[in-house]
Amino acid sequence: MHDEPAPKASPAAKRSMQPLPNLNAVGVDMYFFNDGPMARGQKGMLTTPTEDWVAETFSPPYLFIDPGRRAAVVKISAPSREIGGKTFYLLHSNEKYDMLLGGLPASCAAGGEASLALIKLPSATHGWENGQRFVALQFEAAPSHPEEIRLHTPDAPHANIPPGYYMLFYVDCMGKPSVARMVRFDDQAREP
Repeated sequence: MHDEPAPKASPAAKRSMQPLPNLNAVGVDMYFFNDGPMARGQKGMLTTPTEDWVAETFSPPYLFIDPGRRAAVVKISAPSREIGGKTFYLLHSNEKYDMLLGGLPASCAAGGEASLALIKLPSATHGWENGQRFVALQFEAAPSHPEEIRLHTPDAPHANIPPGYYMLFYVDCMGKPSVARMVRFDDQAREP
């Protein structure tokens, strides 16, 4: 058997094709910060690194509503405990708690309504989320103080709300949420 040279492409065919990548110009060495090599490939090899170190910054649109102002849950009249510089509150079913708010808008959008919600911390596994819950809460404004509301917690067993740690958000009448306050919603617990 003798070797025959490969047929050459015509100049017209070459012009219509994409240029081939220069694999010698690709560096695939990857490193942890100050920890040495993580994955290593030689220049020109078609290796795929085991990690993809890409980051994106997401700025949700609600942050641009009335910039420079953000509603805040200042204090809740519930048992609290500071852990690692964060305050955790304890909530029980069928209770009323007073909440002091700050950073509220001077005026509301037409038809805008405030809301209050609990979002359970997630517990993701194997590509699906099986623990997160959203619980809308009832509240009423305090007539004497415009930045105070009274929160009514639902009956957890009746509403099928599992005990655990939740993020409490107040969304003002402009649609801008507060930074979350951490709460433990658990009828059996005596401390956050």
